Amino acid sequence: MPIEWVVVMTVIIAFGFDVINGFHDSANSIATVVSTRVLKPRTAVFWAAFFNFVAMFVFAPKVADTISKIVKVNVADPAFVYVVLCGLIGAIVWAFEVDGFWLTFGVLCVGLPVAVFIATLPIALAQAMRAIADVGDTVAAR
Repeated sequence: MPIEWVVVMTVIIAFGFDVINGFHDSANSIATVVSTRVLKPRTAVFWAAFFNFVAMFVFAPKVADTISKIVKVNVADPAFVYVVLCGLIGAIVWAFEVDGFWLTFGVLCVGLPVAVFIATLPIALAQAMRAIADVGDTVAAR
């Protein structure tokens, strides 16, 4: 699959994740004010939408900043898109299972394939070296 399609798919999944995360967060914030009869449901929804939007400009993204310091990825590497895609899929699955802790699970879903890749890299390199040696032996025999 061309990397452009993977990028488009990643962006679509990111929008889906934003919706899923939004209904989890807004349900938590709206349920309290509606159940205590502080606000009517329609007013609570408008307040939640307004303050979620304003909060983006007022508060710094501390969690994302911390995770970006832990997970080091070369942006020029096309594998970066797959790392983001795995993180989003993991976060969506986690959001359906447990409200909250979605970002942590997303990082785990990114880390596991990377760990498997790193663990199998010496085996793959050894196989590649054997294949190169076999080609060299074949060429030398001619």
